[in-house]
Amino acid sequence: MHATRATRATRAMGGAKMGEARDHGDATTEFRGSADRIDSLLSEYERRCDAGESVSAADLCADAPDLLPDVLKKIAALDAGRRMIRADSTPADATHHSAMPSAIEVPGYEIIRKLGEGGMGVVYLARQQSLNRLVALKMLAGIVSPNASAKMRQEASVLAQFSHPNVVQVYDVGEVGGLTYFALELMPGGSLSDRLDDGPIAPREAVEWLLPLTAGLQAMHQVGVIHCDLKPANVLLDARGIPKLADFGLARQFDTDSQQTRTGTVRGTPSYMAPEQARGMIREFGPTVDVYALGGILYELLTGRPPFLSASVLETLRQVQIDEPVPPRRLNPDVPLDLETICLKCLEKSPAKRYPNAMELADDLRRFLDGRPVLARRLGPMARIWRWSRRHPSRAALIAVCLLTGMSAVIAGFWVNRRLGAELQRTRIAQELTQESLVQQAADRLDAELRELAAVPQLLASMIEAGASISPELLVRSVENDPRVFGLCIALPPESGRGMAMFAHQEADRVRLRRLDQEPGVPYTERDWYRFGQEQGRGWTEPYAGTDVAKTLLVSRVVPIRKHGQFAGVVVLDLAVTSLRSAQMIVRDLIPGVDDTCQIRTASGTPIYQSPGFEPVAGRVLRRAVVASTGWELRLDTLPISEN
Repeated sequence: MHATRATRATRAMGGAKMGEARDHGDATTEFRGSADRIDSLLSEYERRCDAGESVSAADLCADAPDLLPDVLKKIAALDAGRRMIRADSTPADATHHSAMPSAIEVPGYEIIRKLGEGGMGVVYLARQQSLNRLVALKMLAGIVSPNASAKMRQEASVLAQFSHPNVVQVYDVGEVGGLTYFALELMPGGSLSDRLDDGPIAPREAVEWLLPLTAGLQAMHQVGVIHCDLKPANVLLDARGIPKLADFGLARQFDTDSQQTRTGTVRGTPSYMAPEQARGMIREFGPTVDVYALGGILYELLTGRPPFLSASVLETLRQVQIDEPVPPRRLNPDVPLDLETICLKCLEKSPAKRYPNAMELADDLRRFLDGRPVLARRLGPMARIWRWSRRHPSRAALIAVCLLTGMSAVIAGFWVNRRLGAELQRTRIAQELTQESLVQQAADRLDAELRELAAVPQLLASMIEAGASISPELLVRSVENDPRVFGLCIALPPESGRGMAMFAHQEADRVRLRRLDQEPGVPYTERDWYRFGQEQGRGWTEPYAGTDVAKTLLVSRVVPIRKHGQFAGVVVLDLAVTSLRSAQMIVRDLIPGVDDTCQIRTASGTPIYQSPGFEPVAGRVLRRAVVASTGWELRLDTLPISEN
């Protein structure tokens, strides 16, 4: 639960940063002419008034006297708006007012308390006196730009275009003191985002949450409106827990050229943006933008996290445009395969590959709830029959009995053999394809483990190149903390003035630290691993027997240290081959119930690992795959395949 909340905090931070990035981008691209200079002067006026300073328009425009008439008009309008605000504290000088009042007056409404506050204004709990009902009163506050007022009027205009049980209803729109406000249906149940505090939601419940949203979204799309900012926080719940779409500040008409969102401007919440939205391609916007966002909401309901999330806004935008989402079943194995397929179809990079509208998405979700085959994937005839038999077991059983009875009386032996032969052939092909896939997966997993281990000496070499000193205790801890590591050595050449060779390695039930530069015998600078790093550079060595009593089979990862382009020593990691987790459990993980039957060979053909069950015999087929980082070959002695 705590991990989920931390993720949600990071998600909220990402959304806030996106807002900051948008504002900064607008300021960079739209800061033109005197209008922006006037806004800057008014901001300075407000700041100095709030600080209790006495300031005049003439003082503000000392460096720009040509702006004085316009600034005087703006200040007069500002002061008029401030005079309608009733402050709870004792009033100060007539020209100094609070930028965000504690109480306001709107004709026809009784303000009860503040519900929330955003970048452009606030939302109050209010009573509409004419109908004696509670509403959410949303209004701008303080000095706002014309763009902000237009966006708020647009949100009210969008909501007023249609009425739907799953879209928050707008009751009233108006202005008071030059500030736009509108009254909305009160949603006391919080947001869908709040329901995710305790982690993922059961798959069927998640679908039941999403279906009403598809209905509201389809109603929007039918009047030519797309939301552009769907996310759990913008799905509100009424007193009965019914979800409704809210916050239409970024909504727009598709097939039109909006002046508020121009091509190249990225607006929305990065984790739920469609790729074309993340690229700012406004002209490509259509209903599939919202279908993508619904897929993002479904993904989070199933897994407890959005499909893409990074601490950096720019990195999240990059992931949205380039990376594929992690399949939900990897994060939550309880997610049904069909529901995962529906979710991933919504999250397709290409709009043409998504559901074309919310109605077709809703249809597939209902198919899932009913146990029918979904349209998001092509199912073969046998799979469709199996689904049908699960829905109608008694009818399926009766049909099966009739078919079996008829087949036993009619089908001749030749026909039976022919059908069986065809079935065996299909099974053989399917088995071969499965085994090839498993071997490649095994090689990929082994490659990932080797790359992880290879990062240890690379990190130590980088630290030394940067001037850091590596303590003996750090070497010992590095060997103790990973049972796969047999030993770790750092050797610096004598001519560097820091000549030494420390070697920490496993010995019986402890880790021993040796100083190779202080031991008699062959100098460490003449040993094979040192020359390997000096002459060949970074890489994996051929396998060799260790110096311990058991003669453990080892391979070494050698990383040279370079300073100013010159060789300055080596870092060597000795790896006990038999301790590789992926080598020991490769088949056990991928083919449950089958004994280990794998072998690993170096690029030169030397076997370095062989499980007890590996014994190629006649009638078996060896599958092979190459480990990318080392060039090693992984062999799997597969199950017998019939030649009939």
